[in-house]
Amino acid sequence: MKGLTAKQEKFCQLVASGKGQSDAYRGSYNAENMSDQAIYVEAYESMQNPDIALRIKEIQDEMAEAIKITVFSEVADLKKIEELASKAIHGKYQNSYDLSNWINAKKEVAKLLGLYAPTKTQGEITVKEAPKLEIDLND
Repeated sequence: MKGLTAKQEKFCQLVASGKGQSDAYRGSYNAENMSDQAIYVEAYESMQNPDIALRIKEIQDEMAEAIKITVFSEVADLKKIEELASKAIHGKYQNSYDLSNWINAKKEVAKLLGLYAPTKTQGEITVKEAPKLEIDLND
């Protein structure tokens, strides 16, 4: 891959972060005096550049890996909390469990994995269905 210009790199960063191609073009180049159609064409042509397409993919892969590491790290921490919360409390309430902490840890894991997404429906809290994720936490 040949080196990209600073404007091309900025365009790649913006597209990889979720901006539309035309908005990324506007954010990377001086497009004040360009029509929307001209910006669209230039953005499209930029995306046809193999070096730009490859760089966008590289950035997206880096972002996905960072998210994966963060999710696994957070889930591992919450698993530790869950383990501690599930142990019996000794003393005044001998052999009882602090289930509120355990339940909160479970909710946090579910939220992090996108399995628990509370939404408001007619003044009541409902749980939105989310796709099941298959994640091996033993990696």
